[in-house]
Amino acid sequence: MIRSFFFILGVLFAALIVFCGSFLGNLALAIDREGTANEALAVKITRELSQTWSIGDIKPYYAKSIAANLNQPEAQQSLVALKELGALRYVNDVTHGSRWTKEAFGKMTSPSRAAAIFSEMLSNTVTVTFVAKFATGRARVTAELRSEGDVMRLWHLKIDSLDRPRRTPKRKTRSKISLA
Repeated sequence: MIRSFFFILGVLFAALIVFCGSFLGNLALAIDREGTANEALAVKITRELSQTWSIGDIKPYYAKSIAANLNQPEAQQSLVALKELGALRYVNDVTHGSRWTKEAFGKMTSPSRAAAIFSEMLSNTVTVTFVAKFATGRARVTAELRSEGDVMRLWHLKIDSLDRPRRTPKRKTRSKISLA
């Protein structure tokens, strides 16, 4: 009686492990399968932003919880320095990834870290990075996309200029020297 109870309990535990493994594996495969669409979305968002460098242009792409905070002046102020880059010309080295990797498992040093990794996987969080060539310089773009319903939404966008910003040359003023 006790032996059969533990046998059934062991079979149920093994079935639970197989179910969880297949669920997480299918989820990771789906994230990887949608990679090219996520890359194209990140490039599209960056291209639309670079037209006028106005946060309002990409507001529809943001997650609803973040889009509510984009009306604040600080959101637009963060783009002022990037306005010098101009319009997006082309992109190179487009890659996508998630935190669901072997390296992430090695970095699981605490239960909270493991919970954060599983949370990002369950919310289909994908990070797309690429080098963008703009009209007057290059920048590294990192876009974090998360699933909101069936649609991937922008969660975080970071643009780091790789070139020094061009400085407008100051007009040389001549001073008149009187030789009287």
